[in-house]
Amino acid sequence: ALNEGGGKEIWRNGLSGFIDEVASYPFISLVITVRSTYYNAVIPEQVQKKPELTQLTHQGFAGNEYAALRLFCEYYELKQPQFPILNPEFTNPLFLHLICQTTKSTPSKEIPLCFEGLTNIYIDHLEYIEKKLEEKREEYATHQGIVKEVIYELAYACYKKVDDKKLTYKEAETLFREKFNDFRFLMNDLIAENVIVRNLYVDYRSGIREEIETIYFAYERFGDFYMAEQLLKMYSFEEKVRMAFKESNELGSLLDDYWKYGGIIE
Repeated sequence: ALNEGGGKEIWRNGLSGFIDEVASYPFISLVITVRSTYYNAVIPEQVQKKPELTQLTHQGFAGNEYAALRLFCEYYELKQPQFPILNPEFTNPLFLHLICQTTKSTPSKEIPLCFEGLTNIYIDHLEYIEKKLEEKREEYATHQGIVKEVIYELAYACYKKVDDKKLTYKEAETLFREKFNDFRFLMNDLIAENVIVRNLYVDYRSGIREEIETIYFAYERFGDFYMAEQLLKMYSFEEKVRMAFKESNELGSLLDDYWKYGGIIE
């Protein structure tokens, strides 16, 4: 998954040589993936044109939606839905995992008809995580909405990190201490629930190999969604959004660095 973490910066310069090195071993094959949003940002043009490479667009569960949904429902012990699958998000394995995981926590065990796109499933999934944390520690029950609150704080802090959109572990510790000091286990609990992830990131930008511990969203698309939500909260009317997208304003400036902010714009 080349676009994850610091991949957008690392692989653009290193991918071509890496492919050539692997090609010298006749019994090793190389398979790489990249979100289509970041394809041109991560995959250099000379690599895209390499004749020995086979390029495929992964369609998720497209064409097999019913079979996939049946297997997921069996695994999560949910009722099989009786409605036709019209929402294209059902071809997305991550979406299907989240909708089933969230539905399993409901009394009805039925996938609701009202799920439209990722917005509702992300919001409902945060509520699901919140309930799990409340079961783990009583302190969370006294502050309802704590997960949503911390996620949006974290998203905006990551967005403000212009270079790589992730926080160092020390920066994350500072944020949690300053904003959520009453919940001293909160960051570790979110890591345990796979909402955020603690990774070791190797930074080569200074010319020196430097290992940095970072905190980011376990799924990059989550992070992009929450950042976009947080940015749009600042604008209450359509006209204000249109103004914000003018070239010199905050949202308009994102278009200048599409390779970096493509997921947020999407």
